[in-house]
Order: sequence, then structure tokens, then C-alpha cells
Amino acid sequence: MSDYQLAATSEAAQQALARLRQTYVLSDDEIWDLTLKVYQFCEVATGVKLYPYQEGFAKRIIYSLLSEDGEEITALYSRQSGKTETVAFVVIPCCVLLPRLATMPHLCEDSRITKFAKGLWVGIFAPQYEQVRTLASRMSANLRSVQMREVLADPDIDIDIPRGKHNLTIQNGSFIQSHSCAPGSNIESKTYHLLILDEAQDIDDIKVKKSVHPMGAATLATLVKTGTCTTHRSDFYEATERGRKRNRELPALGVANPERVQTHFESDGDNCAKYNARYALYIEKDKERLGFDSDEYRMSYRLHWILERGTYMAPEILEEAGIKQRDHLSKKIIRGGDKVTTSFDRSDYTSTSDRSTENQVAAIDVGRANSTIVTVAKVWWDNPQQFGDETRYYTHIQNWLELQGDDHEAQYPKIVDFLQNYRIGVVMVDSTGKGEPIYDRLHSFLEEYDIDTKAFLFSDRSKHDGYTMLYQEIREKRLTYPAGPGAQKLQKWQRFFKQMIELEKDWRGKYMVIQAPKSSSSKTERPHDDYPDSLMMLCNLVNQRYSSKIEVGDSPFMTRRAMADTLKRSRSWFRDTVVNRRQFPKGIGRR
Repeated sequence: MSDYQLAATSEAAQQALARLRQTYVLSDDEIWDLTLKVYQFCEVATGVKLYPYQEGFAKRIIYSLLSEDGEEITALYSRQSGKTETVAFVVIPCCVLLPRLATMPHLCEDSRITKFAKGLWVGIFAPQYEQVRTLASRMSANLRSVQMREVLADPDIDIDIPRGKHNLTIQNGSFIQSHSCAPGSNIESKTYHLLILDEAQDIDDIKVKKSVHPMGAATLATLVKTGTCTTHRSDFYEATERGRKRNRELPALGVANPERVQTHFESDGDNCAKYNARYALYIEKDKERLGFDSDEYRMSYRLHWILERGTYMAPEILEEAGIKQRDHLSKKIIRGGDKVTTSFDRSDYTSTSDRSTENQVAAIDVGRANSTIVTVAKVWWDNPQQFGDETRYYTHIQNWLELQGDDHEAQYPKIVDFLQNYRIGVVMVDSTGKGEPIYDRLHSFLEEYDIDTKAFLFSDRSKHDGYTMLYQEIREKRLTYPAGPGAQKLQKWQRFFKQMIELEKDWRGKYMVIQAPKSSSSKTERPHDDYPDSLMMLCNLVNQRYSSKIEVGDSPFMTRRAMADTLKRSRSWFRDTVVNRRQFPKGIGRR
């Protein structure tokens, strides 16, 4: 492990590394020299000459195995450009050679090499078993090639060609196991030195992090993830972003040998075409067939992640709406014939109490199996904005309350106590299913303080309309949230941000469906969308979209009180009951 890598580890990890280094004999330069020799062996054993854009990736895998750096190495290559070929080029020769190196003088004194004395253990993973077979078949073909047969017959190696095609076991103890990461597959309990995830962009995130990653914990395994771009965020997307960021930092840190610590490799179609004339001609044809700016061409050959197609909101859009430093907005308006100045303060940290700002709003997403989320915000009522033929308002999130579990009786007093910290004018409550009792109790209680309580019913149409408006308000930065350094350390802030950027977008007929990413793992671990749902309800509440147009008749959970309350209101209710309400000095509402 290099000094660059060491600087990024915790104190406990540094102590563990110090103990390991006592068992190291080879210097870093010697490990790199050995890497180049193993690479030459791969060329001889496979009879394959890699293209320049593949060489660095192949050498980095070998170096990671020999140096035992436990790195995550990613390769983002255009379609059919040879990423699978590169992995197969490395794996089979290493399975043959590394156990032999573990017996050689001098090398056998280094614990990083001797751990391969019982073989190199490789696990390969893909979204479906058919995809695993592609990589496994390529490796099997390399093992049975004419060049490899000659290598295996060498007296110093003397290995019979193993049977099997997709799961290979070699006499020296090396083996390759193929696994499907399809939903419902059970892949735990294995241990490997090298973990290869092919077409990683389509492997379920929970499967990767919970099932695959731990398989290398006992051996400080190398993780290799290959794939291409798609429309959804994934573990592979996040891994490539980490690799890109790290690669960018290397020059500024003055790393002496960046090729040894580089962890991300990529090559688009144009770069691959420089070395393969047939490939160049084919992608030119595809450019005509698909269109240079088509989503398909951009993802397959230009290495563009089209996240806006499959995800609700790109991280950069949400980040732009974050208030990283307290600001003060002001505007002169005409009120009562006089010109006055109205202002709106936006904090970079959550406000645990605000009794000075009038007519704040709250939205409560009632948890079923998930958490109940209360979002409180203040609104710049004096400065309405025209958006098309609609009126919108600047809104800034004040705070969140998260209550885990589904014990709504215990949650009710906590919600009331939380709301008492703000001068609330109106609350919108999820009244779908188990949210009905919370709505009924809050409606009865807050009615005494002349605070309006509105019911929200989740349906395809209400969510479509709600999330459409929420996206518009965040994109235009009318809806903002605290995002200073202090706020970002809060667990609730991190959950809010994570849930927002992980939302997936799909279509059900004419309605846009926004939901948390699907997961094949247990319900207790699946991603959530509680914070986004609460914010979506609040955004609709503020901007007058909640009215009798919402389909209230379709839900069997609508109470008579909620139905009557909804149907008798029109778009004017918000102006009459919130914007024009009198000031109230104390308590959670006006007296």
C-alpha cells in the first residue's frame, strides 16, 4: 500500500497495516517489476496482445493482487471494446502462475505472495447467470488455448487441463466460481482473493454491498467492477465517481507512480476506434442508425450517464438548491398604497425553533413499515412568483423530524411537541391507510387553535402532480434547504439527501411513478422515500395544488370528515385561511 493510500486510512487500519508490513520482504518497486513480468506471462500464455487502453487496467489488477492493496478497480468502457477480454486475459494466467510464485525463493518470504500457495480464488458475478457464462466461457477458452496447453505442460508447472466450463478448479488449488446476482439468488458464504463484477451497472446495490463485498474481507481481496453507462444510479456509478475523483487528486498530491494507484479506467468509442478499424466502421454505422445525440449512442459509446431518464433528480440539481451560507432576500412591494420592503432569511443550518416567523407550514408522511417524517418550512408569502399561469412561493425547509417504527400512538405526542416549536399555519397529513388515525387526531387537536389540517391521499395522479411540481421548485431554487457544513453532518440531513437522489422514475400509463429503488433484499434494508414524500406534500401545500382536483374518491381509506373537508375547499382556501390570517403571538397557532 502506498503512502497516498495509507493517508486515507483510519488509525486502526494504519496500525493493522504496520503489523502486516512486518511480513513484507519485497519493496514497492520490486512488486511493480514482478507485476510487469506477470503481465508478460499473460501475453505468452494467452497469445493475446491487448490494446493500449486495456494494458493499464490489466496491469493494475495484477499489481493489486501482488501488493495486496485491497482496492476497488473500475473499468468504464464502451460496448464491445474488450473489458471482458481484459479480465479473462489476467485471471487464467494468474490462477496458474501465482501459486507457483509462492514457492519461489525470496518471493516465498513475502506474506503477500505466500497467501497464494493454496491457489488464487476468484469469484465472478453478473446480474444474470447467462451473463456470468460469457466471462466464464472466455476464461475457459483461454485455459484450453494452444499457448496455455504448452504452458501447463512445462515441467515447472505440470498441470492437467481441468474439466468444467463455468466453474473451474485447477490442480494447484486455484478455482473460479461463477455466481448470478439475480433476485432471490443465494451467494453468501464464499471467500475469494479476487472479486469480479461484470456488467456491474445492472447488479442490485444491496447484493453488491451486503453479499459480494464481504466475500473478500478475510483475504483483503481486490474488487474489479466493469460495466457501461445506463439511466440509473448504482453501486457501479458511485464506484466510478470515487475512482475519477481519486485519479484527479493524484497529480496535486505529487504521487510518484500514479499508474500503480490509479483505480478508475475508461475508454469511449472514439478512443477504442483508434486501435480497431472494424470497431471504428461499426460505430460509424451505429452513429447513423441511432443518432450521435441519442440516449442509446451516448450511453453505449460516449460513456454518458443519462441519469435524468431513470432517476428523479440529478445530485447537482439538488445540491444547487442547498443553502450553504445564510442569505437574506428582500424585495420592495406595494402594501396598502405604501411601498414597503419584505424579506426572507434562509439559514444554512436547521432551525430547532422559530416562534417569530408567521404562517409556517408542515407536512407529515406517516410511516407504515418505514419512518414517519415531519417536514417544517417557512414561506415568503409576500413575494408570490408567476410560473406559467400558476402562483408559486419561495419556500425554505426549517427542520425535519424522523420517527422510526409504526407505533403511531407513541408518535402522536412527539409530533405535537415538535410542531409547538414553530408558528404553524397549516399542516398536511398523509391520510392514506394507517395515516388516517394520525390525521383524525391532529385535525381535532389543531382545530382548537384554528390551524388547518389537510388530508393528502397517495394515488398515481396525486404523486405524479406532486413530484412534477417538486422538481420544478427545486430546479428553479424556489424550494431550498439548509446545506451548511454543520447541517450536512446531521444524520437526518444525510438521509434526506440520499433518499432524494436515489429516487427512481418510471411511467405507469400517463402517470410518472416516483419511488425508492427496488431491492431484492429484505424489507428492513430496502431504500426509503419517506423524506421525499413528506417534502412533495409540503411543496403541494404551499403552492396551492392540493384541491378538489385530487382524486379523493378512489381510495377506500378516505374518512367522511376528510372527504367533506376536501370537497368543500377550492383553490382559494389557502389565500383566505393562511395568507390573510391574523398574527398569533404564542402557542402553536393563533388564539
